[in-house]
Amino acid sequence: MDNVKLINYIRNGYTAAEMASTLGIHDLDLYQHINKLENCGYALSKNFYSDGYFKYTFKGADNSNDETINIITRPDEDEVRILCLSDLHYTSQFENRNMIHRAYDYARRNNIKIIFLCGDILQGTFGYGENSFKSGIDQINEFLNDFPFDNDVLIIAVGGDHDESLYHKEYINPIDVITKTRHNIIIPNYKYVSLKIKDLNIVLKHVQSESREAGYQTVKVKAPENYDMIINGHYHHYEFVDYISKIILTLPTSSNIHSSMNGFVDLKLYSSDNHVNRVTSDFITYINGEEVKLVTNDGRICIKEKNVDNVEEFNHRVINNPFKPTLNKDESEIIDELENEVSDLKEQLSVVNIDSNRLKSEKNDLIEENKELSSTIEILESDKTNLESTLKTVKYEKEKKDSKIENLEKENKRVLSSNKQLTANNKELKRSNIDLRNKNEELIKELKDAKELLKEYENCTKIVEQPKEETNEELTKIVEETAKAMIIAKKNENLTQEEIIEFKNKQINNISKFLKENPNLFEEETKRNEESENTNESKNEMTYEELTYEELMKNEEFNDIMCDVMDNITMEMSEKEEKQRTLKENKSYKKGKRIMNSQKSKRERTEDLIKKASKKQ
Repeated sequence: MDNVKLINYIRNGYTAAEMASTLGIHDLDLYQHINKLENCGYALSKNFYSDGYFKYTFKGADNSNDETINIITRPDEDEVRILCLSDLHYTSQFENRNMIHRAYDYARRNNIKIIFLCGDILQGTFGYGENSFKSGIDQINEFLNDFPFDNDVLIIAVGGDHDESLYHKEYINPIDVITKTRHNIIIPNYKYVSLKIKDLNIVLKHVQSESREAGYQTVKVKAPENYDMIINGHYHHYEFVDYISKIILTLPTSSNIHSSMNGFVDLKLYSSDNHVNRVTSDFITYINGEEVKLVTNDGRICIKEKNVDNVEEFNHRVINNPFKPTLNKDESEIIDELENEVSDLKEQLSVVNIDSNRLKSEKNDLIEENKELSSTIEILESDKTNLESTLKTVKYEKEKKDSKIENLEKENKRVLSSNKQLTANNKELKRSNIDLRNKNEELIKELKDAKELLKEYENCTKIVEQPKEETNEELTKIVEETAKAMIIAKKNENLTQEEIIEFKNKQINNISKFLKENPNLFEEETKRNEESENTNESKNEMTYEELTYEELMKNEEFNDIMCDVMDNITMEMSEKEEKQRTLKENKSYKKGKRIMNSQKSKRERTEDLIKKASKKQ
């Protein structure tokens, strides 16, 4: 936390409760931050108010060393109520924490904001009974954890001899630990505490033990003489005495040590014009669990006057001392009162016996209920075991479902990825479909060209069948160039299919054109064929360049070469077809394949026709 904020709140006069509320933290956490601020070197003191709040202030260099605690009241405040406790003996075998909590509840119900605590808060290192907690640290922690806390209740205390024993034997200062942990508890020392409320000077004191049980040398310290009222602890009984100028209040113990009647005191201070003129004291105890106020002689009213004419009337007047008998009665009256008290006690004893029987019956009933509760607890534990087993099963099923969901999500991602891939493949198929359409169009064009070639061939065969008288050397040259071109195409495989087809079409067009212009060109060629039959040896030695058209057509090697050329063209087409086999489901692909097969069969028929025509020649 930022120290600057705390410093600003202190300078602006915030109470501790207001600071904690503004910062949104618990009061105990605020106290820790204030301790850290003091550890940084800031000197702080506190101002206390009768409504239970306190403020931190910075100590100046000229602050006086007056140890008197001044409780600030409102100018119009004419009554101040204080709850007085003493001799709590926390962690002792005879402690009575119920009484402490009842006292705190009484303060809340009656809007009491100040509590005086007159020593022996802890059991310390000696005393009657056994300590529940041997260690001083454990005793302090037990007190801090159990003693009620309210941020608008101010507790002013003095240390007792039992508290001081921890300081001497275990070197633990309990009042230092308690006051640094709970800033609403103020314990200046182990001797006495001086306070002032309006014009009333009060001293809280715990008489130091002279017993050797304490285990250390006690140093007696006298209380200041300028007090108006002294409040004592240590004696474990209640007494309220007014000595005209002094008032002495002895507090009962809130534990069960050395006392037949424990409790606490409701102290009331009445004032006018900032002058306390009346003090009353109520002794509160509990009998059979019911709250009781003990009333004696004068109704526990003490008038405190500064100037009293009849001093004897007020001197040594005992107002609230239930342990001292009244001496202004006859012996017979006292005996009658005692007999009445004995009869009352007998009646009370009979009532107690009746209550004892009733309690025994209730005890038996409680034992039976306890057995039933034990049986119910066993059933509940069995149910708990079954529920834990069911919970484990449910967790296991949940883990399985989570695993399935995770697998389904992975499968979903894989399917989405596959869908994306299929979408990309579909686009590729569409592009391939377009390519196939274009290829189909080219094949259709080739088919048309093949048909025209077939027609031209048929025309050629008709012309060849007619006898001719002269041999046309120009046609022979064209045929020989064609043969050479085919051979070169075979040897030079780096030519593209388009270049071969283009050249082939060019030569076919030249032959067709020449045949139309020379209808009688094969007559002399026939005579040469007859002569070639007589010269087989010379013909076998001829090169392809020297062969005539008819000889070229009849030459098997030439035909094999021509077939190889056509096969290469077909193979190139087949390789392209192989790349498209993955697209078998495409209708355009199937249609194109049928066209290619048809084209291939037509080519084969064309070659067959060429061979037949050559044989006829």
